[in-house]
Amino acid sequence: MTGRRTLRTVAAIAALSIADHHGRAAEQVHISRVQHVVVCSSKSTFCAWPRQCGIANFGHGEIVVLHHHAPSAYRDIADISHAAVPDRSVVLLQRSSDGGETWPRRDDVTVWRSDIPTDQRKKLVFHDQTLPQIDMSQPGAMFYFGSDRFGTALTRSFALRSIDKGHTWDSPIAPFPVPPSAKDWVLKDNHPPVHLKDGSWLVAATVDKEVWIYRSRDDGQSWEHISKLVSQPASGRYSYAGLILLRDGTLQGYTLHIQAPASDKAVRHSINAICVAESRDGGRTWGELRPIVRPEGATAWGSPEKIVETGGAANSYRSPWPMLLRDGRIIVLFARRLPPFGIGVVASSDNGRTWSDEVPLRRDGASWDLGYPVATQLDDGRIFTAYYYCVGGDYMSSPRHIAATLFRVD
Repeated sequence: MTGRRTLRTVAAIAALSIADHHGRAAEQVHISRVQHVVVCSSKSTFCAWPRQCGIANFGHGEIVVLHHHAPSAYRDIADISHAAVPDRSVVLLQRSSDGGETWPRRDDVTVWRSDIPTDQRKKLVFHDQTLPQIDMSQPGAMFYFGSDRFGTALTRSFALRSIDKGHTWDSPIAPFPVPPSAKDWVLKDNHPPVHLKDGSWLVAATVDKEVWIYRSRDDGQSWEHISKLVSQPASGRYSYAGLILLRDGTLQGYTLHIQAPASDKAVRHSINAICVAESRDGGRTWGELRPIVRPEGATAWGSPEKIVETGGAANSYRSPWPMLLRDGRIIVLFARRLPPFGIGVVASSDNGRTWSDEVPLRRDGASWDLGYPVATQLDDGRIFTAYYYCVGGDYMSSPRHIAATLFRVD
């Protein structure tokens, strides 16, 4: 199945009530024209983690989405284990020419292979080649940030570059350097880099349990760590970091604080919060990290009684994806991993000072194993977001596929 068929169009309009930190309603925002499609699906394939792989929008309806693509029989835990699937996967790039409504497979590109021996992958990444200078701000240019395990204790991130809309790619850029205080564990996923006025690029990466800011002054040929967005928390960890640049030059860094519940060991998933911090000096220093979601903002997913029955957590977030819309509003997409499982969104119309309650885009997931959204705004103003998903069946039997939702923030 290649996603030529629209699954469902939701005609109803959902309302978000934007509220401040004291819970007072500030205004209403509306979500409309919600349409779900399939990007990539097969009963014998595990398709997952687009946030780890990327998205690019080249305008005029042409967008590409990358994801991990691996064979899976869905018979035992090894077929779906997150520890096992990456080792037999490839990073597959797919292309749409109509704003993500259909996904023909004729232009598929394999960007990276994790299904080849470790020594071959090491030779590709740890090389001494001199790479050409490339203007990564030109039309058609895009980054792919890969992470691979080169042994049991060494996870490193590297970059690939394309200047022809992802059809071809250069050799990997030398891995991101590890800060002196950290171990050999750096994870940069594919939330897009921020391009500053001085020509440098900034990204946020998870280093151990912290979030660091990296900078490149040579269009991605080399990267240096310049600051911490946030240090290791007293409990839990920070992950899924991403940056956006506001119109006034303020840099915002988003991350997820993942903290396992202390009182109920039977709760399978973490209680956590999506958080934001700000920098006004190009990412060199950062302000206080603060949450943008509230337990009372999650009532759209179900009644409080239902929430208590599913583990005592008011909400459960994964893989937040922040993005700045052309009209200046901010939205953050995320996966929900408590029943009802699905994809949600929060919004801000005042540069992140106040945030809306949650609005579910989907709430029909078969299990918690979903999410990792990527997103872009189309020429007509609609939002396109892709994510991995499962419907029907259960955790073991439901094939993971790449789905997408198109919608408008009115």
